Amino acid sequence: MTTDDAVFPPDVARELPPMPVLLTCGELDPQVPCHMTDQLASVVGHRVVLPAVGHAMVTADGTLSLGTTVAVEHRAGAIARPPMVNRMTLSIVAHSRAEKSWGVAVASRYLAVGAMVPAAEFGVGALATQARTNMAYREDGLSLLRAGLGATEVVEALVGDDDRSGERQVGVVDRDGMAAAWTGAQCGAFAGARLGEGYAVLGNLLAGEEVLEAMESAWLGADSATSLADQLLAALAAGDEAGGDRRGRQSAAVFVVGLNGIGHGTHVEVDLRVDDAPAPISELIRLRQLHRQLHDMS
Repeated sequence: MTTDDAVFPPDVARELPPMPVLLTCGELDPQVPCHMTDQLASVVGHRVVLPAVGHAMVTADGTLSLGTTVAVEHRAGAIARPPMVNRMTLSIVAHSRAEKSWGVAVASRYLAVGAMVPAAEFGVGALATQARTNMAYREDGLSLLRAGLGATEVVEALVGDDDRSGERQVGVVDRDGMAAAWTGAQCGAFAGARLGEGYAVLGNLLAGEEVLEAMESAWLGADSATSLADQLLAALAAGDEAGGDRRGRQSAAVFVVGLNGIGHGTHVEVDLRVDDAPAPISELIRLRQLHRQLHDMS
């Protein structure tokens, strides 16, 4: 059982009598306001749910213990911060010189990972930001790449300006195909990255290093005639087969930019997501097959 303590502010006034309440994810008494921002639970009244935690107990001295306990004692207006929850993720960022394309494929035990992790711009580069995801890395990273910085310089700039860089993981491939990555010391094990010309493979809270090895081998062994999107998906599937995210699967996405956009005025070639599914990578591959068929018909 993992526990962490968060002490309530000392200025909390009115104490309510202890009220045992079962905390179940997703349920909340409609009469009691409750919100959650960056894992911050604000409690007003007698009932609350901590969506990322599940069960908890507020002890008599006002601390919050997390674990398997199912009872909670509330104080009016009390605020407690549960421990941060890493977003367990594996991804590959890559560049195809032949296609003049850049892309990212990603899978995670987290809802709608495609809305948070990947970013790419034609002629500029691509990146993945994950673990304790800093979504500002996406636009900031592309802006730095657009300004002409290389992958290593971009990674150094991003984490250098981030006082929580130890919780971050980021991989970048620049316009020339050079790759760089950062894995903070506080990312959940197994966490790491493998780099080579034109690619960065990275992940956190993985089953083991063999996941990254499998992804890299699949990438390096891919048929050069295969599209970048399909090479990315093959690498993602190889990582999944090797164990993937040790917490399981939930969502996956592939995003590719290149010369031949899927619509007028865009360089986006592939933008497919599976936001919530028991086998998201398999479903993503199915969508890619359908996407390819539709593209061939147009």
